[in-house]
Formats: sequence, C-alpha cells, structure tokens
Amino acid sequence: MKVFKSTRSFQLWFACFIFSVSILLLMVFLSMKEIYLQIGFPPGGIPHYLLKCLFIFSTCISGIYLIHSKFRNKGDTAIAAFFSLAITFVYGLLSSEAKYTAFTSHRKLQ
Repeated sequence: MKVFKSTRSFQLWFACFIFSVSILLLMVFLSMKEIYLQIGFPPGGIPHYLLKCLFIFSTCISGIYLIHSKFRNKGDTAIAAFFSLAITFVYGLLSSEAKYTAFTSHRKLQ
C-alpha cells in the first residue's frame, strides 16, 4: 500500500512540475510579444509578475520533491533546494513589474 501512495504522490508532483513549466514558457513567450497575463483588473488583481513568481515557486518545490524522490539523498536535495531558491530570489530581484496604461474617454456616457 505504501508503494501506491509513493507512486501516486510522484505522479502528482510530476504533473505539477510539467504544468508549472508549461505555463512559465507560455508567459515568457507572451511577454516577448508584450502580452501580460493577470487575474482581475489592474488596481486590485493579481499582476503578471506575481503569477510568474508563484509558478516559479511551484516549479522549484515540485522539482525539489522529484529530485528527492529519485535520489533519496538529503545532500542532493539540499543542493537542489539551495539553487532553486537562489534562482527564484535572483529572478525576483532582476525582473520588473509590467506597466499598465488605463485609457479613459473625455466624453460622458448618457
């Protein structure tokens, strides 16, 4: 029974890793075309930068779990965790927030 739980957990983390990497690649491609994703409206929504950070974080966490489940070595897991968190931190420092422009009409609607 324990093998089933371990295999099921590995499949779940692998799916999470693939989904996160796919969304990150989509976001990078769209960013190159100057299209930014967000949830909600700009004043109160979740901006592109935060979505990208969340997907990077989920990619790091699922990648660390996959490395740990493959090698079962705490040293390899610690090294992977350190590099993943360092890359996330450096990305957070170097990336910039998207600039939004709100267009308004001078004409009043009746």
